[in-house]
Amino acid sequence: MPTRSITCNKCPNPISPNKDLPFCGSCNGKMHYSCSGLQEQTWKSKGQPDRDIWKCPPCRASQAPKYDNKRKKVGDSSMELDGSDEEQISGRSSMRSRTRSQASQKRSKSIDKNDDLLKQISCLLDEKLAPTNTKIDKLNTQMDKWEARIKNVESRTTRVEADIKRITKYYDMLEDKMQRMEEYSRSYNVLLFGIPEMDGETGSHIISRIESVLKIGLKDNHIANCHRLKSRNRNSPPPFIIKFVNQNMKNLLISKLKSSESGITVELFGGSKEVRIKISEQLTASKVDLFNQAKELYKIGYKYVWCKGGKIFAKEGDTTAAILISNRETLDKLFK
Repeated sequence: MPTRSITCNKCPNPISPNKDLPFCGSCNGKMHYSCSGLQEQTWKSKGQPDRDIWKCPPCRASQAPKYDNKRKKVGDSSMELDGSDEEQISGRSSMRSRTRSQASQKRSKSIDKNDDLLKQISCLLDEKLAPTNTKIDKLNTQMDKWEARIKNVESRTTRVEADIKRITKYYDMLEDKMQRMEEYSRSYNVLLFGIPEMDGETGSHIISRIESVLKIGLKDNHIANCHRLKSRNRNSPPPFIIKFVNQNMKNLLISKLKSSESGITVELFGGSKEVRIKISEQLTASKVDLFNQAKELYKIGYKYVWCKGGKIFAKEGDTTAAILISNRETLDKLFK
């Protein structure tokens, strides 16, 4: 069944019985907030004991002491009130109720005005900020696109870095392989330095002159090729290179030329007998650089540093073992 409305205890307007409104503990009547002289917040903040003893304005007015026109309580032997005083008291109570009601209505209107003002400000801000919000949305969209591109670039960079590592490893392997092939191709070669150039000379002529002094059985069939190289030093004759067929004859020639007893001088070719002909193996450019660095071992007490078969060796003394210097890392350990 629908809930029946009841009438306000002060005005003739109906009110809902289920609504939380001021309730008089004396007459059990309900009334509007504006009729009760209370604000809604004040009534709702009251506890049940305070609500039970609250009295509506009419009950408070009817239960107030009555005075006669001489300011005496009616029924009091010492004080009696006339009718005009009673009317004044009732009028004051009614005026206070109207004043409270008017104040409550003013506060309500003020609150409504403030709410309307806030709504207007909010709408104005939304209107002013709309272009900015649109730009922010566009920027966010662009940032999302750039982030996606950056992630794509990072992914591609990772793949490229992996490819570079793989290519670098393969390149190092090829470089090492080429280095070993070049070392092998030069392992049968020797270089002679200081041999003066002669008119009409040939490689066989130079070989026969060397053999005439060393007498090691050096013949043309021991040699695959021989010729002069281009000289980088204009003050010295071009080096003479010999490519042997086997290592044995190459090592014998190196040993004989490096020994002080059987070494030959450029006198054999029309030069001074004081200038010896020097010999060395033909090393690769990287091995030449490593060999020059290895010669610094003399400064820290090493007695021998030499090359044999394209490899570099070092010895601290006559009784110590030979050390193979294969790379810079090995050499650095000897200096520590």
